[in-house]
Amino acid sequence: MGINFFDTAEVYSEGGSERLLGEFTSDLREDIIIASKVSPSHSTYKGIIKVFNRSIDGLKTNYIDLYYVHWPNLLIPMKFTAKAFNELLDSGRIGAIGVSNFNLKRLIKSDKLTHSRVSADQVRYSLLSRNIEKDLLPYCLRNKITLVAYSPLD
Repeated sequence: MGINFFDTAEVYSEGGSERLLGEFTSDLREDIIIASKVSPSHSTYKGIIKVFNRSIDGLKTNYIDLYYVHWPNLLIPMKFTAKAFNELLDSGRIGAIGVSNFNLKRLIKSDKLTHSRVSADQVRYSLLSRNIEKDLLPYCLRNKITLVAYSPLD
C-alpha cells in the first residue's frame, strides 16, 4: 500500500518485532527501508556486533539500512560504540549510522567519532514537545542530518 519504511528495535518485544517484520518483509527486502536500534545496555563493541547479528537473523536480511544507538549510555564511552558502528558501515552491513534520543552535545560528539557522518537523530518531537527547535533542529538542518520524530501526535 506504499509503506516502505519500517522502524524497529532489538528491545521491542525482546526481538519479536524484528522477527515479525522479517516474516512479513523478507520477499520485499529490495523495496523497503529498515531501521533498527541497539539498546544502551548492549552499546559496547562486542555487544553491538552480537545484537546486530541477532537482529539481521530475525529480520531475515543481511543488512540494515539505518542502524541507531537507541539511547546514550553514560557508562560506556561513545568511542567503543562508534568503533562497532564504523565497522558495520565499512563492511556494508549497515547503510547509515543513526542515534536516538541524543541531545546536541551528544550528537556532535558522536558525529566526530564516525567515519561518515551520523545520518539521523530520532527524537521526541511534536506540537507539544518542541524543545529541539532551539538548538538540535537548526544544527541538523545546517549539517544535513535527518531528524526523525517519534511520538509526533504526542
